[in-house]
Parts: sequence; C-alpha cells; structure tokens
Amino acid sequence: MRSVSGIALSVFLLITSNAMGQVRFGIKAGPNRTAFSQNYGGDEQFSFNLSQVEGNMDVHEGDLLPGVGISRVLDPYAGWGYGVGGYMDAPVIGVFEVRLELMYSLRSVEGDFRSHTNVQLPDADAVYTTYQATEELGTYSQDLGYLEIPLLAGFRIPEARFHLGFGGAFLLGGRSNYRGETGSITWRERNTTDGYQLAEQLALTHNTLDVSYAGKEATSGLNSVQWAAIAGVE
Repeated sequence: MRSVSGIALSVFLLITSNAMGQVRFGIKAGPNRTAFSQNYGGDEQFSFNLSQVEGNMDVHEGDLLPGVGISRVLDPYAGWGYGVGGYMDAPVIGVFEVRLELMYSLRSVEGDFRSHTNVQLPDADAVYTTYQATEELGTYSQDLGYLEIPLLAGFRIPEARFHLGFGGAFLLGGRSNYRGETGSITWRERNTTDGYQLAEQLALTHNTLDVSYAGKEATSGLNSVQWAAIAGVE
C-alpha cells in the first residue's frame, strides 16, 4: 500500500494592471514549500541489514534470517519549488469580487530512503532453499509539475484584499532520483536432522546506486488531482 500526501505553502509577488473596466488582470510568481510523506509495503513488512544477515551464516535455531517480502520507507521529506501564472479579479457587488487563477507549480522535495527486499530463488537441489536479500540506502529527490486552478471569493478594503476558496492541482508529470548504495547477499538453507537450520553464504555484493525515473514511472502511485482549501491576503 502506498500513500502520498502533500502540503504546499506559497508567497507570491503580485503585479497588477487595470484593464477592461473594473476587471483586474495580473501575473504572480514566487517560491513554494512542499512536504510529502510516503510509505510503501509489499507482501510482508520486515527490517534487516546485511551485516546482521552475514552474522547469521552458521548453524542457528529457528528462522533468524529475514522472511520473503519487501519493505520500503521514504522518510518525511520537503523542499523548495516555485509557481508562476496569472489571475483575473472580477467585481460582484460592492467590495466583493471573484478571483480566478491559472498557475504552473513545480514542487521539489528531497529526503532519505531505505529499501529492503528478500526473494526466494529457484534451486536445482531440492535439499536447499536459496534466498537473496537486497538493501538500498541513500537520498531521494523528486520534482513534480502541477497545473493549479484556484477559484476564490474575496472582499477588499482600502489597504488590502482578502481571499477564500478552493482549488485543484492537476499533475502534469515529474522526475525522481535514487542515489546511494546497494548491497545484496545470496545464501541457501537446509534443515539438519537435529532440528536446526544450516545457512551457507553463496555471494555478497556492494554497489553504488544512481537511478532516475521520468514520466509515469516517477509519478506512479500519486494522485493525479489534489484539492485544497485556500486563504490569502494581498
């Protein structure tokens, strides 16, 4: 199960012009701050490290090695991005007005990730059961592009305008990157006649990790549309 939630906070520089009578048009641009949290789990949740697995490569009682499954955790991560677009203010009655905005927003985040995978491999020898455990550790970054369309109701006073409403953010695409280290260990097990298990190490590898995804691979599991309540002052 994978879940993603996001919160973006923006502060914008407003440039306005008067046109078409009382209708106001303008452009807005500025930074945004985004925070995501994400968890993914497969058939079985478990945790291990390769040194722990290596240390159990002898005769042991019970199942001290990790079970088959996958566990991936992305720590809460955040980052700065930007938004740029335009808006239109239309008067309704008195000091009340309606604002429609059209924005492109790039939300960028980064953080740490940990991934543990353990799979059972085919073995020609029926006496043994062969497993491979893989551990990935490193940093994670993601850039997501959204088309944002807020619809706001507002009222104005001589020195300020206040707005309240809702908006939709439509996911256009993204890019993600995993960078760090990966290691794997392959071993086989068999039961002994006295009820113990014998584990024999077959291979051990350590490598660097630098993998990037774009398009649907980078946005898999994310909601294509996000809705938000919006409040602001100008």
